[in-house]
Amino acid sequence: MEEYGGFGNGEFSEIANSILGELYRESRLEEGLLTDEEIMGTKRIRTGVRSEQIPEIIRSATGMTEFNCYPGYPSNTCYQTAFFISLNSKLIARSSGHLHFRKIVERIKEHMLLKCERTTRNIIIITDSWDAGIASNEQNYINKIKSRANVEFYFFAVSPVFFVTRVPI
Repeated sequence: MEEYGGFGNGEFSEIANSILGELYRESRLEEGLLTDEEIMGTKRIRTGVRSEQIPEIIRSATGMTEFNCYPGYPSNTCYQTAFFISLNSKLIARSSGHLHFRKIVERIKEHMLLKCERTTRNIIIITDSWDAGIASNEQNYINKIKSRANVEFYFFAVSPVFFVTRVPI
């Protein structure tokens, strides 16, 4: 995977790229048979990633065992690193349970301002959907969180080509 444009490499760029590579592989194209009414041959379909798969994908991609994950298992225990994953593209997300960008921002605020402000020092946000209005409206909270922790934001797309970039937040 290449990283195009953006804000440069952050401390967690390699980890984010590994996670995204694993998410992409999990949503990989698979061979499926066409129906009799369709032209003989095969078509490619995406299996997608279920929200409950995300913590295991992070564990597999990073080797980390102690982290908070949204969606997944936020837990009552606070860890130094927290991942906030927002998958909304039908090309990669499968089933319900995925958090939209607004929900991810709410979870970050809850996690960093109410639950784990003294423990979590690294916030990694990975999303395929961005809402500049929400980010702008929440900028005061985001700045407060950034004063306490390293916050890295990664945006990715899977179509027409797979790419990931780190952007300022």
